[in-house]
Amino acid sequence: MRKDKRKAALNRIATKQDLIMCISFGFVAILVPTILIGFLNLFAKLSVSMWFILPGGVVLYGISLGIWWLVHRDRNYAVLDYSMTKLLESSPVGKIISSMEVPVIACDEKGILYWHNDAVEKLIHDHSAGKDGGKNDAVYQGGKIPFRSNQEYLELAGRVFKYQPLNITSEEKTYTFFILEDCTDLLRLTKEYHDDRTAVAYIVIDSIDELMQYVNERFRDALSEVDDKIKRWVNSLNGVIKSYDSDKYIVLLDTQSLESCIENRFAILDNIRTTRVGDGISITVSMGVTNMPGTLAERERSAQSALDLALQRGGDQVVYKREDGIEFFGGKTKAVYKRSNVKARVMSSQIVSLISRASNVLIMGHKNADFDAFASCVGMARLAMVYGVDFRIVTDKNDKNLASCFAMAARIPHMKDAFIGAKEAMDRLKNDTLLIITDVNNFDFTESPDLARKAKSVVIIDHHIKKEELPDTVKVSYIEPTASSASELVSELLEYGINTLQMTPEEAELLLAGILLDTKQFSRNTGTRTFAVAQYLRGQGASTVASTDMFRTDVDDLTKESRLLSSVVIYDTDIAIASCDTDTDSGYRVLASKVADKMLTIKDVEASFALVRIRNTVYISGRSNGKINVQLILEGLNGGGHFDAAGAQIESSDIKEVLDLLKQSIDQYKKNNK
Repeated sequence: MRKDKRKAALNRIATKQDLIMCISFGFVAILVPTILIGFLNLFAKLSVSMWFILPGGVVLYGISLGIWWLVHRDRNYAVLDYSMTKLLESSPVGKIISSMEVPVIACDEKGILYWHNDAVEKLIHDHSAGKDGGKNDAVYQGGKIPFRSNQEYLELAGRVFKYQPLNITSEEKTYTFFILEDCTDLLRLTKEYHDDRTAVAYIVIDSIDELMQYVNERFRDALSEVDDKIKRWVNSLNGVIKSYDSDKYIVLLDTQSLESCIENRFAILDNIRTTRVGDGISITVSMGVTNMPGTLAERERSAQSALDLALQRGGDQVVYKREDGIEFFGGKTKAVYKRSNVKARVMSSQIVSLISRASNVLIMGHKNADFDAFASCVGMARLAMVYGVDFRIVTDKNDKNLASCFAMAARIPHMKDAFIGAKEAMDRLKNDTLLIITDVNNFDFTESPDLARKAKSVVIIDHHIKKEELPDTVKVSYIEPTASSASELVSELLEYGINTLQMTPEEAELLLAGILLDTKQFSRNTGTRTFAVAQYLRGQGASTVASTDMFRTDVDDLTKESRLLSSVVIYDTDIAIASCDTDTDSGYRVLASKVADKMLTIKDVEASFALVRIRNTVYISGRSNGKINVQLILEGLNGGGHFDAAGAQIESSDIKEVLDLLKQSIDQYKKNNK
């Protein structure tokens, strides 16, 4: 019998209040028409039959009930359920929750409020006395609580709470109780601290030494103009700026001012770029900024690190280091070619010292290696051999794209048994092993990411732009984005590291082939150092004919290339995109880069992208004629590279989906660089 009463309580659809209101509406529905008809008969001298009371009353009664239902249709009748009463009054958990001094509310899965304790009542009363008393309508039984599962805080009665959910079941019904912690004052103080925190920025005018060689007579006026623009910009932000060299500044500003710069994407970069010298050469600046928590000294070091990253990425950009990552702004111009023999000599000395102290050396490039990665590994193996240290090169020995490289390496005496797989390399890894990584600076893209992460001493030699901070295990990082290739950098290290000893002709030819690949036969990314290295390799016995022969293709490759080229479409008037919508073999990776190069010859095309799918991965090769930064576009797809040559790999079996992502990244780039 008692159980039946409980069920009746759980299933009822009307309350005592509802019955009283229905009876009240009935009286009103009869009384109002009676009074109205009496008034019309007595005062308006109209003869209206009293029988109109019945239909008029029915209509009025229906309208009243309809309005009542509309107003209360979202009311939660469960607040009156026996299950809630039993839970709060009879169960130990309910009694504990009811007596808690912190605010507690109970909701259903739709966010309708079932119940709240006295602490919530006190909160409402205290807050109502303040200026925001009108915001308290959200806290009442049957009201909607603005709760979302993906949010960390809940706004209630004009306050902000952190909450802990607790699910409790009673009488086959589940209630979610939220234990609230008032964080309003803490969040306000946190915001005030964040807004008042001093941000630190380092600013450097790019490539002053190189520009002064050509336009020295006009450069001083342009430099003065840039200095004035920077100082006026800082003054507009109410910041402090100090120059510690003719082309270097340190800036202090509050976080609110920094956020305004982020909103306009550091428009100061575009403003400074309008300053030109000589034959229209633009002056650019690089900037490292941070407002991370910690001491002012820690922020200063972090800003310096951000500036180094901006310079390694080619300059003309801002690197902003946040608590949760790094953000990049700018990067609209190509980096000015600059390197010195002094740096190469210093790096060679440091790397030789590390090699000499190591028990063994492991060398590897990036996954899906090309000629440049392979050749630079062979070059570093020569350096290890000269200093009598055991070495192995970690690579995929079954890669068909490297068949010609393996064939040439087989003719080098000390390269016998030098190539091993990732699994064997892990077995050779020791505490005093030196790992040398070439042609890549991101551990995730190396031939063996696990090997890179577990090695305790790492050297990186690369010409790609660095996207993030390197781990502490990296002892030497020789990253030069203005170099044509990793083979060029390794050749310079060999020139200073092996003294009068010579390399074999095959080693020199492999290194020359790596340079030829990345410079497109000396037609791109080529500087004076590139030709100097080529001359050095020629003196070491390299044959340009033998190196060029490595690039010969067969009829099969030409057919595949034609297949890709036949799919070319023009996107947004100046970007060519080619894609292969069916599964392909590994040979298409190299063909994609060749097709991307060829598409640049199309009239009015400023950038090109070639996409191929190999099993469950889509490979993208991007190329530019120097007006569009394909590196920034492909960084939006977790790729990277150079201003005019970049790539990306996306795990997906749907190439159309990747095409949509690429187009979105292109649109975002153009929006940010209008």
